[in-house]
Formats: sequence, C-alpha cells, structure tokens
Amino acid sequence: MTILVLVPFSFYQQSGSSLSTYYRIMALLDLGYDIDIITYPHGNNLPDEKLNILRSPGRKLFSSFQPGEYKKKIVYDFFILTKCVRQLIKKKYDVVIVHGTMTYWIALIKAFFKPHFIAMKHGNLDVEVAKWGISNKKWIIRLARGIDVWFTNRYKKIICEHHSVMDKFLEAGIQKHKLSLIRIAIIS
Repeated sequence: MTILVLVPFSFYQQSGSSLSTYYRIMALLDLGYDIDIITYPHGNNLPDEKLNILRSPGRKLFSSFQPGEYKKKIVYDFFILTKCVRQLIKKKYDVVIVHGTMTYWIALIKAFFKPHFIAMKHGNLDVEVAKWGISNKKWIIRLARGIDVWFTNRYKKIICEHHSVMDKFLEAGIQKHKLSLIRIAIIS
C-alpha cells in the first residue's frame, strides 16, 4: 500500500505532534507500507532510506517557524497543497493521511482524486484561535468552530489525538462512526 502523509508543521523535531506523527509513520513503515511525506522546510531529515520526505517549498522562506505563527503557516500550507496536487497527479496513492490545518485545504480538492483521505486532527480550530491569541471574540471563535466542523465532516474517517477533540466533534454533530481516537503517543 502506498501512503501520502501531509504534515503542516516542522517535521521531524522534538515536539509533541511532530514526534507522535513520526512514531505513527515509523509503525506504518514497519508494516511494509510505502510512505511519502510532504512537510514544511523546517525540521530535521531522517536517515531512514524507506522514508521519502518532500519538503515544501524547497528552501526556507522564513528563517524560523514556531507554532502560532499563522501568517507563515498559511504560506507554507499553500506550498504543501500545490506539492500535494503534483504528487497525486504523478503517483498513485492508496491513502492520503491529512494532518491538522491541511484538512481544510484538502477537503476542497479531494473529490478530484481516487485515494482514501483520512483526517488526522490534533486540535480544534476554535481552541487554537483562542490559544494562540488570534482572537477572543465569541463570534470569531464560533465561526472557527463552524469552519472546523464543516471541513472535517467532509472526510469519511477522522482520527482524533485527544478525547477533547473527539468530544467537540461529537457535540457538533459529526457521526460517531466517522471518528476514531488514537491518542498522542511519545516513545522515548
């Protein structure tokens, strides 16, 4: 089976989501799957020859990138989207695992491609909007929640990293059979 994984954060580095994503990908490699990863230019390369990391864009546009820098994130997400479209045209994938904010972009294009698309949700957009100080206005937080639920509900399978993420989607009316919980796991 051939899998494309979209990672809209710095991969590989010493942080929760990055490490958890790394260990999940390594488990899939151990099962014999062929995996390509599209991610940001920031992060470290891995010596594993079976893992094909496609960094987008090919060079760093910004000298640094930290969680919460959403203006930079939107730029990098656009490049991941364009690289993803090129990969889906160029190579046949059975499954595309879409992490975090890329679930919104990919929901807009996935109908044009054949692979099974799985959303991997690390958090809820309304929580992120408040957490990173983007806004604390109630109508913006409600709008963020509505956007998150609408786009996420476009997927047949949604994997949540936390009970709180899954609970918010259930409260919003996403059907339980679409949701699975695979908790964030860090192995040291």
